[in-house]
Amino acid sequence: MMERISQEWFRRAKNEIDPYYKFMSIYMALNFLYNFDRIGTERERMCKYLCNEAKEHSYQWKPVSNSEFIKSPVVDMKYMKEYPVKKGDLESLFKAIYTVRCNLFHGNKMLGDVRDKALVEEAANILIEILSSELEIADC
Repeated sequence: MMERISQEWFRRAKNEIDPYYKFMSIYMALNFLYNFDRIGTERERMCKYLCNEAKEHSYQWKPVSNSEFIKSPVVDMKYMKEYPVKKGDLESLFKAIYTVRCNLFHGNKMLGDVRDKALVEEAANILIEILSSELEIADC
């Protein structure tokens, strides 16, 4: 049942044009998947799940030169904590993506801010790429 729910959110994300709705949809798909494990914080569970998926499917993040995640740290607007991302370090990337999620879901993202939009869009595309192996169903 949960996998079907995740697959529906995944399909919505892949078909969505608006980067904010795309991110929210792919995150809903991810949320169902990583919450089977109840050990650790939500950030830890999400990172653990994505690290396992990336390893299982040999995912290699190849950030473009203008990646917003590499340019400067993502700041958790609630706690004012920075999450820098190191090239090739998936755990730091996933922590930063979780921070993007927190800022967006808790109202700390500016819809008109160019960097916020770029972070949301890049994060959505990364999550879709990682979860494709898990959730994509061939069209019959």
